[in-house]
Amino acid sequence: MMAKSAGAEEPIAEVDLLKPTKFTRMASATLRSGVLPAGAVLGQVLRVTSMVPGESNAGNGRVESVQLGVGARAGRYMLVCIEQTPSGGAFKLDDPNGRLVAVAKVGQRSAGPLLLSIARGSKGFAVGDRFAVDVVTTIENDMQLARTMATDGSQTPIAILAQDADASSGPVRCQVFTRGHFRADALTIGEGHSVGSIAKALLFCEIVLH
Repeated sequence: MMAKSAGAEEPIAEVDLLKPTKFTRMASATLRSGVLPAGAVLGQVLRVTSMVPGESNAGNGRVESVQLGVGARAGRYMLVCIEQTPSGGAFKLDDPNGRLVAVAKVGQRSAGPLLLSIARGSKGFAVGDRFAVDVVTTIENDMQLARTMATDGSQTPIAILAQDADASSGPVRCQVFTRGHFRADALTIGEGHSVGSIAKALLFCEIVLH
Protein backbone atom coordinates (compact mmCIF):
# COMPACT_ATOMS: atom_id res chain seq x y z
CA MET A 1 0.00 0.00 0.00
CA MET A 2 1.30 3.44 -0.96
CA ALA A 3 1.64 5.65 2.10
CA LYS A 4 0.04 9.07 1.95
CA SER A 5 1.72 12.18 3.35
CA ALA A 6 0.97 13.50 6.82
CA GLY A 7 0.60 16.84 5.05
CA ALA A 8 1.98 20.32 5.23
CA GLU A 9 -0.70 21.29 7.74
CA GLU A 10 1.18 19.30 10.40
CA PRO A 11 4.16 21.54 11.31
CA ILE A 12 7.55 20.33 12.41
CA ALA A 13 7.50 20.68 16.21
CA GLU A 14 11.08 21.84 16.75
CA VAL A 15 10.24 24.65 19.18
CA ASP A 16 8.47 22.43 21.67
CA LEU A 17 10.74 19.38 21.49
CA LEU A 18 14.23 20.62 20.86
CA LYS A 19 16.98 21.82 23.06
CA PRO A 20 18.97 24.53 21.24
CA THR A 21 21.45 22.69 18.99
CA LYS A 22 22.79 22.84 15.46
CA PHE A 23 23.19 19.09 15.21
CA THR A 24 19.59 18.16 14.37
CA ARG A 25 19.10 15.66 11.55
CA MET A 26 15.81 14.57 9.95
CA ALA A 27 14.62 11.82 7.62
CA SER A 28 11.47 10.68 5.85
CA ALA A 29 9.67 7.62 7.17
CA THR A 30 6.31 5.85 7.01
CA LEU A 31 4.17 5.56 10.13
CA ARG A 32 2.46 2.18 9.82
CA SER A 33 -0.47 2.65 12.16
CA GLY A 34 -1.93 4.69 14.98
CA VAL A 35 -2.49 8.36 15.72
CA LEU A 36 0.66 9.83 17.25
CA PRO A 37 1.69 13.32 18.33
CA ALA A 38 4.97 15.01 17.53
CA GLY A 39 7.49 13.71 20.03
CA ALA A 40 6.43 10.05 19.84
CA VAL A 41 9.43 7.73 20.15
CA LEU A 42 9.53 5.40 17.16
CA GLY A 43 11.14 2.07 16.32
CA GLN A 44 12.07 0.90 12.84
CA VAL A 45 10.36 -2.13 11.29
CA LEU A 46 13.00 -4.62 10.15
CA ARG A 47 13.16 -8.05 8.55
CA VAL A 48 15.72 -10.82 8.18
CA THR A 49 16.47 -11.48 4.50
CA SER A 50 19.22 -14.10 4.50
CA MET A 51 21.30 -16.44 6.65
CA VAL A 52 24.37 -17.34 4.58
CA PRO A 53 26.90 -19.97 5.73
CA GLY A 54 30.61 -19.38 5.12
CA GLU A 55 31.96 -21.04 1.98
CA SER A 56 34.75 -22.79 3.89
CA ASN A 57 32.66 -23.97 6.87
CA ALA A 58 33.70 -27.39 8.16
CA GLY A 59 30.27 -27.99 9.68
CA ASN A 60 27.07 -28.36 7.70
CA GLY A 61 24.65 -27.19 10.37
CA ARG A 62 22.34 -24.22 9.89
CA VAL A 63 20.84 -21.16 11.55
CA GLU A 64 17.11 -21.45 12.26
CA SER A 65 14.12 -19.41 13.45
CA VAL A 66 15.71 -15.95 13.56
CA GLN A 67 13.63 -13.30 15.32
CA LEU A 68 14.43 -9.68 16.05
CA GLY A 69 15.15 -8.91 19.69
CA VAL A 70 15.72 -5.72 21.65
CA GLY A 71 18.54 -3.70 20.11
CA ALA A 72 18.27 -5.21 16.61
CA ARG A 73 19.40 -2.81 13.89
CA ALA A 74 19.70 -2.94 10.12
CA GLY A 75 22.93 -4.37 8.71
CA ARG A 76 24.92 -7.60 8.49
CA TYR A 77 25.40 -9.60 11.68
CA MET A 78 28.16 -12.22 11.81
CA LEU A 79 28.02 -15.50 13.73
CA VAL A 80 31.52 -16.95 14.18
CA CYS A 81 32.33 -20.26 15.90
CA ILE A 82 34.59 -19.63 18.89
CA GLU A 83 34.34 -23.03 20.61
CA GLN A 84 34.30 -26.53 19.13
CA THR A 85 32.83 -29.35 21.24
CA PRO A 86 31.39 -32.80 20.53
CA SER A 87 27.91 -31.43 21.27
CA GLY A 88 28.26 -28.54 18.84
CA GLY A 89 30.17 -25.62 20.36
CA ALA A 90 29.45 -21.91 20.60
CA PHE A 91 29.29 -18.92 18.26
CA LYS A 92 29.82 -15.25 18.98
CA LEU A 93 27.41 -12.75 17.42
CA ASP A 94 28.89 -9.47 16.18
CA ASP A 95 26.59 -6.60 15.24
CA PRO A 96 26.92 -4.60 11.98
CA ASN A 97 29.54 -2.39 13.66
CA GLY A 98 31.65 -5.40 14.61
CA ARG A 99 30.78 -5.29 18.31
CA LEU A 100 30.23 -8.50 20.28
CA VAL A 101 26.57 -8.52 21.35
CA ALA A 102 25.84 -12.16 22.27
CA VAL A 103 27.13 -15.71 22.44
CA ALA A 104 24.97 -18.50 21.02
CA LYS A 105 25.44 -22.17 21.92
CA VAL A 106 24.62 -24.79 19.32
CA GLY A 107 21.28 -26.42 20.06
CA GLN A 108 20.10 -23.67 22.40
CA ARG A 109 17.94 -20.59 21.80
CA SER A 110 20.09 -17.46 21.98
CA ALA A 111 19.30 -14.08 23.53
CA GLY A 112 20.33 -10.62 22.38
CA PRO A 113 19.39 -8.47 19.38
CA LEU A 114 18.86 -11.60 17.27
CA LEU A 115 16.95 -14.51 18.80
CA LEU A 116 18.04 -17.63 16.93
CA SER A 117 18.95 -21.30 17.08
CA ILE A 118 22.00 -22.97 15.55
CA ALA A 119 21.36 -26.59 14.59
CA ARG A 120 24.23 -29.08 14.34
CA GLY A 121 24.43 -31.03 11.09
CA SER A 122 26.03 -34.38 10.26
CA LYS A 123 29.44 -32.67 10.27
CA GLY A 124 30.50 -30.79 13.40
CA PHE A 125 31.38 -27.11 13.42
CA ALA A 126 35.00 -25.95 13.69
CA VAL A 127 36.41 -22.77 15.17
CA GLY A 128 36.13 -20.06 12.52
CA ASP A 129 32.97 -21.39 10.86
CA ARG A 130 30.59 -18.52 10.25
CA PHE A 131 27.19 -17.36 9.12
CA ALA A 132 26.15 -13.92 7.84
CA VAL A 133 22.67 -12.79 8.90
CA ASP A 134 21.30 -9.79 7.00
CA VAL A 135 18.73 -7.50 8.62
CA VAL A 136 17.18 -4.79 6.43
CA THR A 137 14.66 -1.96 6.64
CA THR A 138 11.47 -1.90 4.61
CA ILE A 139 11.42 -0.04 1.29
CA GLU A 140 9.45 2.89 2.74
CA ASN A 141 11.36 2.99 6.06
CA ASP A 142 8.34 1.86 8.09
CA MET A 143 8.24 2.88 11.75
CA GLN A 144 5.88 2.38 14.67
CA LEU A 145 5.59 3.57 18.24
CA ALA A 146 8.39 1.70 20.02
CA ARG A 147 6.87 -0.90 22.38
CA THR A 148 8.90 -3.52 24.22
CA MET A 149 6.50 -6.33 23.28
CA ALA A 150 7.05 -5.88 19.53
CA THR A 151 9.00 -8.57 17.64
CA ASP A 152 9.56 -6.82 14.30
CA GLY A 153 12.49 -4.62 15.32
CA SER A 154 10.30 -1.65 16.23
CA GLN A 155 10.80 -2.39 19.94
CA THR A 156 14.16 -0.60 19.66
CA PRO A 157 13.82 3.23 19.78
CA ILE A 158 15.56 4.84 16.82
CA ALA A 159 13.81 8.14 15.99
CA ILE A 160 11.42 10.82 17.24
CA LEU A 161 8.32 11.84 15.30
CA ALA A 162 8.66 15.46 14.17
CA GLN A 163 4.99 16.16 13.42
CA ASP A 164 1.54 14.94 14.41
CA ALA A 165 0.63 11.96 12.21
CA ASP A 166 -2.64 10.05 11.71
CA ALA A 167 -2.17 6.55 10.29
CA SER A 168 -5.53 5.26 11.55
CA SER A 169 -6.72 4.76 7.95
CA GLY A 170 -3.44 3.44 6.59
CA PRO A 171 0.28 4.20 6.49
CA VAL A 172 1.33 7.85 6.13
CA ARG A 173 4.61 9.48 5.21
CA CYS A 174 6.09 11.69 7.90
CA GLN A 175 9.26 13.40 9.07
CA VAL A 176 11.31 12.08 11.98
CA PHE A 177 14.29 13.32 13.94
CA THR A 178 17.30 10.98 13.79
CA ARG A 179 19.77 13.19 15.64
CA GLY A 180 19.54 16.05 18.11
CA HIS A 181 18.96 17.06 21.73
CA PHE A 182 15.41 16.76 23.07
CA ARG A 183 13.36 17.36 26.19
CA ALA A 184 12.49 14.01 27.76
CA ASP A 185 9.28 15.40 29.25
CA ALA A 186 8.00 16.33 25.76
CA LEU A 187 8.14 12.77 24.42
CA THR A 188 5.43 10.12 24.05
CA ILE A 189 6.76 6.72 25.12
CA GLY A 190 5.30 3.33 24.14
CA GLU A 191 4.24 0.54 26.48
CA GLY A 192 7.03 -1.16 28.37
CA HIS A 193 9.57 1.60 27.82
CA SER A 194 10.75 4.25 30.28
CA VAL A 195 12.75 7.44 29.89
CA GLY A 196 15.78 5.43 30.95
CA SER A 197 15.33 2.66 28.39
CA ILE A 198 14.68 4.98 25.47
CA ALA A 199 17.51 7.31 26.45
CA LYS A 200 20.02 4.45 26.32
CA ALA A 201 18.80 3.21 22.92
CA LEU A 202 18.51 6.68 21.35
CA LEU A 203 22.02 7.66 22.44
CA PHE A 204 23.26 5.04 19.97
CA CYS A 205 21.55 7.12 17.26
CA GLU A 206 23.05 10.43 18.44
CA ILE A 207 19.77 11.48 20.06
CA VAL A 208 20.33 12.93 23.52
CA LEU A 209 17.55 13.49 26.08
CA HIS A 210 17.55 16.17 28.77
